[in-house]
Amino acid sequence: MEKPDNAAQRYLRCPCGELIEAAGDIVLIERARKHLAAAHPGREYTDDEILFLAF
Repeated sequence: MEKPDNAAQRYLRCPCGELIEAAGDIVLIERARKHLAAAHPGREYTDDEILFLAF
């Protein structure tokens, strides 16, 4: 079974401490944006900025 967008598992540690994980960049960006909207209203990051923080 293929992972979304054929990418490896990705992680992003938000400065608030929340760990966001996803199978691929597209899903990681979606989850990061959802977290930002819920926990940090008014903060916006580009896709590239989100991916820069990912590991």
